[in-house]
Amino acid sequence: MPCDLQQLSAALNVAASRATATVGDDCLRVVIPPLLAAASSAIQLAGPTGLELPITIVALAARNTYEIWLRIRYVIKSSEHCQRWRAENVRDQIQIYEAVLTLNAPGANKAVISAEIARLEALASAKGLPSVRSPLQARQLAIEVEAAEEHDAFYKLYSKLVHPSSWAVNSPSAVGTPMYRAALVANAELYGRRILECMEASFNIPVANCLAQATHDGMKHEFH
Repeated sequence: MPCDLQQLSAALNVAASRATATVGDDCLRVVIPPLLAAASSAIQLAGPTGLELPITIVALAARNTYEIWLRIRYVIKSSEHCQRWRAENVRDQIQIYEAVLTLNAPGANKAVISAEIARLEALASAKGLPSVRSPLQARQLAIEVEAAEEHDAFYKLYSKLVHPSSWAVNSPSAVGTPMYRAALVANAELYGRRILECMEASFNIPVANCLAQATHDGMKHEFH
């Protein structure tokens, strides 16, 4: 029987709430709850079982959950990694603003955007965040956390299905076979559970308690 991905999604939200109070490190306390919430949202994309939605959506759910698992393992490894992840937040925003500045926009708008870039750079400096030129890609993260072989086995499948690749566009019957869907659902569940296991090992947030609370909250919601 397919797993209930929605229960797993709810359990990740429970872990996010508990991490806010449980995680002692200042940087990790900032970054771990949002990562858990993002993992919850990623798994929720696939619906209860991953069987009803287009396979592109299920692939996106599996890929994003996998990438968040990589990222959590990466930031937990060191304070430098944690700070780098926070710095990527600022760099992402600046890159978007810099792209907008290349458009033919009124000068007043460009002045506002340039001022916002300066503000973000000053904020990063005030918080002691490192200078980051570009975000780490998924394979770089996989190498950092010793998961490169696992990455190479599945990441191409995620990407071929998430993007309008020639295979996805020209062979929809092959793409939609139960074999690929089952693999994606299994991986979404696997990495969601691994994230919870990581929370238990690193921050003493028990997996069983998160799942039990998610089930209890779900039953309570049903009866209201």
